[in-house]
Amino acid sequence: ITIADSDAFIVIDGTTTKQIPASDISTYIGGGGGSFTATADGAISAGDLVALKSDGDIEKCEAIQSGKAFGTFSSPNATEIEADQNYYGACGFDPDNNKIAVGYRDDGNSNYATVVLGHITNATNHTLSFGTPVAVESAAMTGPGTLGGGIVYDTNVDRFVFTYFTNSGFRAVVFTVNDAASNTITKGSAQAIDNSTAGYGGAVFDSNANRVLVAYEDTDDSNKLITQAFTARGGSDNDIQDIGAKFEITANTAAPGLCFDSNDNKVMIVYRNTADSNYGYARALTIDNSDNSITGGTAVRLSNATQITSYTDKAPVVIHDSAKNQNMFYHQGYNGGGEILPFTSASGTITAGTRSTIDNSTLTDSMELGSYVTGHYDPDSGKIILFHGYSGMWAFAGSLSGSGASLEFTVDAKAKIANKNGATNGGYATYLSSCYDTNSNKSFLSYKSGTGDTGYFGLLPVVPKNADKFIGIANDAISNDATGTVTTSGGVGTGQSSLTIGSEYYVSAGGELVTDSGTIFAGKALTATTLLINAPKVDAT
Repeated sequence: ITIADSDAFIVIDGTTTKQIPASDISTYIGGGGGSFTATADGAISAGDLVALKSDGDIEKCEAIQSGKAFGTFSSPNATEIEADQNYYGACGFDPDNNKIAVGYRDDGNSNYATVVLGHITNATNHTLSFGTPVAVESAAMTGPGTLGGGIVYDTNVDRFVFTYFTNSGFRAVVFTVNDAASNTITKGSAQAIDNSTAGYGGAVFDSNANRVLVAYEDTDDSNKLITQAFTARGGSDNDIQDIGAKFEITANTAAPGLCFDSNDNKVMIVYRNTADSNYGYARALTIDNSDNSITGGTAVRLSNATQITSYTDKAPVVIHDSAKNQNMFYHQGYNGGGEILPFTSASGTITAGTRSTIDNSTLTDSMELGSYVTGHYDPDSGKIILFHGYSGMWAFAGSLSGSGASLEFTVDAKAKIANKNGATNGGYATYLSSCYDTNSNKSFLSYKSGTGDTGYFGLLPVVPKNADKFIGIANDAISNDATGTVTTSGGVGTGQSSLTIGSEYYVSAGGELVTDSGTIFAGKALTATTLLINAPKVDAT
C-alpha cells in the first residue's frame, strides 16, 4: 500500500486512543528506537545525517570535496579525455596557468606517447574541459615512464616534463601552455635520457635544486635501479640538458616511488629491495645542481612485517605531507588490501614509522582493493587522499600522526567510488593518476575505464570526510558546541524530503541519502520525509 502524509493512524498514547496523520507517526514509532546525546562540532541542522567522531563529538555528514558522483561505467559522469583504451596514465598541475596535464599511451593512434591539457571550468559544478591530445613524437610508447611520477611541473621554468619509454629508450619532452582558452600546448622535441627500454620509471621535480630527477630500471646494466637528474629549459628551447651521472640505488628492482620532501629539501625514493628479501626501503637523495650529480643517504628498511609487491605496470605512490613534514609509501599489500609505510627524513637520515594497513574486510559489498593506486596531499583539508582501483574504485582520506618510530597513517574516511565488476553498474577502473588543483582547491583523478563506456577519463570525484562514520539523524537543530540528541538504530529520522516509501537508502560519500549502494546502509523510508534508521535487511551487504 501507499501511505500519504494525509492518511490517518490510530495510536495509543498512554491510556488515550488518538487518530493522527501519517506525518506525525514518527513521534510515536521513533520512541522505541535508539538515541544518544553528544556535543556538536559545528552547527547541525534538523534532518542532517550525523557522523560520530573519534572523540565522541558529532558532526554533519559531508565530504571534503563535493565533487561529481562517478555515475556508472556505461554512463559515467566523468569527462572523456580519449575514447580509446589508453594506458600508463599520469597527470600534473600547473599553478601558473591553472592547468592540468595528462599523459598516456594512445592506443588509438599507434600507441604514441601523448599529452593533453585541460582545466576546471566550473569548480562549483565540478566540470572539466580538455583540449586536443598531442602525440609528443611518432614513436610507440612501450612502457610506463609514468610510474612514480611521469608528468611533473618545473616551477623554475614554468614547464611540464613528460617522461616515457619507447623502443629507443627512456625519453622526455618539455611542454607548456600555448593558448589557455583552447588548452593548446607548445612542446619541444623528444629527447633521450637513457637507451634503457625496461619500461619502469618515474620522475619528480626537486624545487630546491630546480632539477628533475628520474628513476628507472636500467636494462643495459643488469636491471639496476638508477637515478639521474637533469635541467629543463624554458623560453624557446623547451628541452632538457645537462643530464647528470647515473646513481645506483639497488641491484635489481622495478617501479620506484618518488616524492620531494620540501622540509628536508631532498628527493625520497622508495623501492623493493631484491637484495633483502624484497622488503620496502627508503632513501633520501640530494642533487648537486652544479653538475646534476646525485648523492644518497643510508637506505632504511621501512618495515620488517612484509615484502613489497612485485610491480609491473602498476606503481606505488609516495606522498609528502608538507604541513607535518612527513612522508608515506602506499601500495597494494603483499597479501592484499592496502599497505602504508610512513617515514621521515632529517638531513637525509630516514626514520621508519609504524606500518598500517587497509584491510579488504573493512570494505562494503565484498570488494577487494586492486593493484592500481594513486594519491596526493590536499593542503586545504590537511589530508592525504588515496584512490585505489581495479574491480571498482575506492577513495580514502587520512592523516599522519605521531613522530619517529611512532609515526602512523590513519584512515579518517573511506567511500566507494564505483561498484566492482559483476555488481550492478560495476566494472574495471585502472591506470589511476591524481593531482591537486591549488587554484580551484580540487582533487583531480584520471583513470582508464575497461567496462561499458571504455576510454580514458578525468573526474573531480567526491572525496569522503566522514560518511562511513554515520551514526544517525538529528531530528532537531543543534548549535555548534551545544549538546543535542541524535536518533540512531531503530529510531525514525525526520526532516528528509522526496523519499520513496519502502526504498532502502544509503549514505553517499558526500553525506547524502541515495538509493544506490553507498558507503554505509542508512535505513528504509517510512514516508516521504521519514527514515527508519538501520531497518532490518535481508542482505546486509
